[in-house]
Amino acid sequence: MCFMAACWPAAAQTAPEDWKAITAWRKTAAHAEALLDLPLSRRDRVTIDQWEDLRLDLTVQREEAITLGHRGTLKGRIARAQLAQLDAGSAKGQLELDWIKQKRNELNQAVASADGPTIAARDIDARNGVLIHDIDQILRQKRRQKLFSHDHPVVSPATWSAATRDVRTGRIDLARHTSVRQPPSALIGIPLPFRLFLVATAGLAAAWIAAQCRRSLRATIDQRSGPASSPRSQLGLAFARDLLDIAIPAAVLLLVFAAISLLTADLPLLTALSGEIIIDGLSVIYARWLGQSLFTPAFPAAQLVQLPEGKAGVAIRLMTILGFALAAEQFLEYVDEQPGSSAALDALLSFAIVATTSVFTWRLAAVLKDAQGARRAAGGAGFERPDAGRTTDAIRPATRLMSAAAAFAALAALNGFVALARYVLTSTLLSLAVICTALFLYRSLTEASERLFRRREGTTSRTPQLLPLAFGFFLFLLTLPIIAVMWGVSAENIIDSILALKNGVAVGQIRLSFGSVMTFALVFLLGYALTRWLQRVLHFAVLDRLHVDAGVRAAVLTGFGYLGLTLSALIAITAAGLDLSSLAFIAGALSVGVGFGLQSVVANFVSGIILLIERPIKVGDWIEVGAYSGHVHKIAFRSTHIETFDRHEVIIPNTDLISGSVTNLTYGDSLGRVTLPVGVAYDCDVDAARKILLGVVTGHPLVLRKPESSVVLDSLGDSAINLKILCFVENVNQRMTVRSDLYLEILAALKKAGIAIPFPQREVRVHTDRAEPARS
Repeated sequence: MCFMAACWPAAAQTAPEDWKAITAWRKTAAHAEALLDLPLSRRDRVTIDQWEDLRLDLTVQREEAITLGHRGTLKGRIARAQLAQLDAGSAKGQLELDWIKQKRNELNQAVASADGPTIAARDIDARNGVLIHDIDQILRQKRRQKLFSHDHPVVSPATWSAATRDVRTGRIDLARHTSVRQPPSALIGIPLPFRLFLVATAGLAAAWIAAQCRRSLRATIDQRSGPASSPRSQLGLAFARDLLDIAIPAAVLLLVFAAISLLTADLPLLTALSGEIIIDGLSVIYARWLGQSLFTPAFPAAQLVQLPEGKAGVAIRLMTILGFALAAEQFLEYVDEQPGSSAALDALLSFAIVATTSVFTWRLAAVLKDAQGARRAAGGAGFERPDAGRTTDAIRPATRLMSAAAAFAALAALNGFVALARYVLTSTLLSLAVICTALFLYRSLTEASERLFRRREGTTSRTPQLLPLAFGFFLFLLTLPIIAVMWGVSAENIIDSILALKNGVAVGQIRLSFGSVMTFALVFLLGYALTRWLQRVLHFAVLDRLHVDAGVRAAVLTGFGYLGLTLSALIAITAAGLDLSSLAFIAGALSVGVGFGLQSVVANFVSGIILLIERPIKVGDWIEVGAYSGHVHKIAFRSTHIETFDRHEVIIPNTDLISGSVTNLTYGDSLGRVTLPVGVAYDCDVDAARKILLGVVTGHPLVLRKPESSVVLDSLGDSAINLKILCFVENVNQRMTVRSDLYLEILAALKKAGIAIPFPQREVRVHTDRAEPARS
């Protein structure tokens, strides 16, 4: 604090706007401290709305202070840049000139004086953090007390007598705090009953006109939509039909609101309640639209729930009634917050609304027990899905949840916990409504994108394959905070969560935030895509024209891929602003433990690099490793893939290829030798047999003339004279074919020449005991 006071005069001249903001932040913090220091009896008089407004101000100002603390002041940043440049230009171990020392001292003083607002902002950050924590405790306590309050139980006669007394004595006055406006000069002198009659007439006329317009427009849309129309027109007409159920009733509500504001401006009660009535009316419109969208949507492919015949209309009517009940509950909550409301009467009305909502919720759950997953409506040829008709597993748990919430709310309201009953029942219904809306939008968007991007031949292009994931992720992020608010999570906590994602979490000297993670992911994905594109360009535009060998091509492309991924990761780390130098010691310590656990993986990776550099084997080579023989299909990071002649894919670790014995039949070139052992009888003419065999071999078109073929005597066997044919083929991959052809021709040639191919013969002699006949 002494440092801040010393730096105030200089800093006030350099950053007046920063100090002005800091002064305002300190005033807000001082006001919060004064309220928190009040005695409990006086502090309880502060309402929840006042605490929430104060907490919001502290949160916003704390975020501004954090921003100021991170960026610093302009003159401070300039002084630090000059000081860094001065240090970079000075040679280590040499004496500095006097003017350099003087300049460094001046810059250090400038940095110290400019850091005043930054230090003050950090002080505000710490101070507001403590104040926000204490205010959160007070808010949680007040909300808990309000939720579990047991005032004015319904079964108590005192509640009924208090409500009757409030009505008779006129204690209910909702409009005493509402400002009264004068009606337009043209309406002055017109009796109030006549003006109310005009409002009612205008509302009825608007409703009748809206119904007629909706009916005619819907008939027009139904005529134009059909199986022969294109998918785009079907989607457009379905969207227009769906929009009619929202836009037309909303227009009627707005027209009624305008009539009330114009004709009854001098009625405080209507002025106070008209806006809330419009909001409640929109809630009813939303409930009916959701029912139609779930059971009989304008876009059949987006239908979520399939009910038995005749039950869809019942379910839609029940959801509309629940919309009215929830609107009444919302209206009553608004009235309850007004200063002139009656607590006893509010308790009775709340019980009536909760009981009514519970009954209709139970009935809707009973109707939905027979529901199944909706069948995908075929919008044309090829639009059927293989999972059509599959039951929706979430329907039964949802119906059980609705039944349980209805029963609990009815019992809680009957025992006097009306606020708890309203909370449980309303939160359950609204959460299910939000989830159903998100699912309907997800189904509609995915089906619409699939039809829009469908090709003429009936196949789907690759472009929209990731759209369902994007839609689902976006709807999840949008739905989660809404449901959290419905279940009592305060808006302040959600704001804190969003700010935590924005500011990040400190991990040692590194601060990870949502923005930095997304920046890293996007830059890395962009680098990965660019690497793959450059690999294709290198493959087709360069290596193909140079007629590079397949093995060299695979090695170049794989090495280029390694280099591209490494550069992408480094650039992504730099773009995200992550300084990994502080993790060097931790990484060194972890590398020891990780090295033992991943030593086989690292060894295989290094072996793969050696294979790509030394190239003892290449893609397309015919190799023999242990019991496996086949062509090299792929050399990857960890292993090498071999395709056998049985079309089996054998995956061999790279270390086995480096440390073990490998036979590469096509290492130098594709020339290969074919060896054919042939046995002839001892009584045949061996020279004639050799000539016949040599003639068969030299007559084959795939056998090379050079190196020359030969027939040698290999050994004298037990039953035959073993000859061996040695010949060469240009492509070793043709060895099995040539071997088979030569054996067939050898059999025919030897049979024609009368030379037999002997087979092993054995003599079996049976020895009997000489004493056996004498005994017999």
